Amino acid sequence: MTKQGKFASAGTQARARSHSAARPAKPPSMPEIKQAALEVPVLDASGLLTGLTWPRSDFVRAMRAACEQWGFFQIINHGLPDELVKTQFSAAERFFNLPQEVKRACKRTPDNAMGFFDDELTKQRLDLKEAFDYGRPLKDAVELKHLDGINRWPDPSLAPTFKTQLTKYFSAMERVGLRLTEALALGLDLPSHALHPMMEKRHSAFCRLNFYPPAHNTSASVHDSNGHGPTAGTAATTNSVAATAEQDNNRDTPHANGNLGSDSHATDSSGSRGASAPGRTDEVASSRGQAWHEAGRDLGISPHSDAGFLTVLAQGPTPGLEVWHEGRWHLVRPIPGAFVVNVGDMCEVLTNGRYKAVLHRVLASGPQPRSSVAFFFNPSYESDVAPLQSCISPQHPLKYKPVSWGYYRTERFAGDVSDAGKEIQLDDYLVQN
Repeated sequence: MTKQGKFASAGTQARARSHSAARPAKPPSMPEIKQAALEVPVLDASGLLTGLTWPRSDFVRAMRAACEQWGFFQIINHGLPDELVKTQFSAAERFFNLPQEVKRACKRTPDNAMGFFDDELTKQRLDLKEAFDYGRPLKDAVELKHLDGINRWPDPSLAPTFKTQLTKYFSAMERVGLRLTEALALGLDLPSHALHPMMEKRHSAFCRLNFYPPAHNTSASVHDSNGHGPTAGTAATTNSVAATAEQDNNRDTPHANGNLGSDSHATDSSGSRGASAPGRTDEVASSRGQAWHEAGRDLGISPHSDAGFLTVLAQGPTPGLEVWHEGRWHLVRPIPGAFVVNVGDMCEVLTNGRYKAVLHRVLASGPQPRSSVAFFFNPSYESDVAPLQSCISPQHPLKYKPVSWGYYRTERFAGDVSDAGKEIQLDDYLVQN
């Protein structure tokens, strides 16, 4: 996105820099969510799309605990037809199998965030993936161009059902995102529709197709931090990987200076931010903008947290997504039919740090390709996201200044397409001590 495309008033564009302090890397002590071997919580979302009594009180409680303790969870029994998700993956596979010149004909540009790309940077490191971003159908109209630009589609003669399928999936995911937001609101002791003005009709959600090609010479291991091996059906993908899970976590343990190894990088990924190394105390924590080196690892995507509000991800059968929790990386195991949901920066601001936008990364695929479909449910561009009064108390004082989402998204995208140097970070909005 070009600088001329920024949306925010002068007041909200001013960065509230506070490099003398950063939020604790670990959440405060809370009752443990019972999960075997520290698996990401799995929540039963029965009634999400069909139930008249949604949001269910038990789901609200479980979602609140997962957001507070992990910032990540999976949902099952959500009601979205399996066939719709399978068809989305099939459409993505056909697209990524097209010749490069066909895909690059709809490539995104610095002034248009929608379309194909294979050159995204996360912390000044090239992601090992191809992707395709698209937004709401109204982005097809040039006269309705938004900050993110307009949708760019491949030649319909070469991908005749591509646009129709992707639009259908997007509409379904809008409903999923909104219903999850209703449960989130109730978990914060708000009416279920309290966040609709920010997240319903004028939201800025977009969807991303991800393809991680085979990486035969990678050192990344698709094992979790508890020593578990690959999930069933993925042995061919992971057995050829040399590093063990324990070596993987030891290598990625933050040093006292906040870096992994000796290098540092400052650029974040699209719709996401880089972060200070997790697991450190306030005394040694520097700005979240200080990126950390992956010490010779091959990664599909480097560690980051998502910039928006909520992310809803459909994983393919090949594992690779990991989340940082309690000082270690944990594999988010693909569950057939499940969605992975995680908290983004704007949700962390809204909850005054109560819900955590935690680091996650994607390991390189190994000899088998990996695919996923991400839905980023984000506020309206004109939203100034600020901590809720109900999340502020003498025990939990105001942590963040208001964040203009349109400006934040614009600045974040600038680092996707080029090395823009140090980018805007959530730490820039910390309230001074």
